[in-house]
Amino acid sequence: MNFGNSVFEEAYHRLLNLDRSTSDEYSILDEDLTNLETVAHDREYGLELVRQRPLKKLLELLKNARDGETRRQAARILGSSLQNNPDAQNVVKGTGLIKTLLGFLKGETDSTVRASVIFALSTAVTGEQETEEFFDEKGSQLLREIFDKDSVEVQGKCATFVQDVLPHHRLIPGIDTEIATWCQTFQTYLQSRPADITSEKVLSALM
Repeated sequence: MNFGNSVFEEAYHRLLNLDRSTSDEYSILDEDLTNLETVAHDREYGLELVRQRPLKKLLELLKNARDGETRRQAARILGSSLQNNPDAQNVVKGTGLIKTLLGFLKGETDSTVRASVIFALSTAVTGEQETEEFFDEKGSQLLREIFDKDSVEVQGKCATFVQDVLPHHRLIPGIDTEIATWCQTFQTYLQSRPADITSEKVLSALM
């Protein structure tokens, strides 16, 4: 396919041909991932990046790359591709992406990568079906566990996720209870922390 953007095309094709080098690390260049993340916000490029082959490669990087920055970029590319892009969101429906991302979140040890995975998760949990899948996989409980012990960056992403996702699906059974539990969690957080940008995000989620 001719995208009319040689920088994207080169990085995109290197992603599709991604393989491990003799050093057991991935051969894709940081520059390629940066270029893909830059254009992923474009609806056409974002759509192409979540089709079956490139999506598989991004998830492979997110799962297996030893370098945390590579995993972070893979998550950011995925999230940026899905954000405000209904066509891209439709492509990943029924692929098990939410379950996969939650699995990565459980095993990820780098808080910066976790923050980016939560961002990607928030762009994948869009409609009622995806929200139910998120709850079926105990995603809300996982985010609370992470919120209670993680960095302020990750806590801010959790608060933004709750604010952006949960109130829009009030008809799902049990969601009001989840929202009430999150409110208690946020209130406890605010009582124990000085005012900062994360506290502002938490307070915004409560409101």
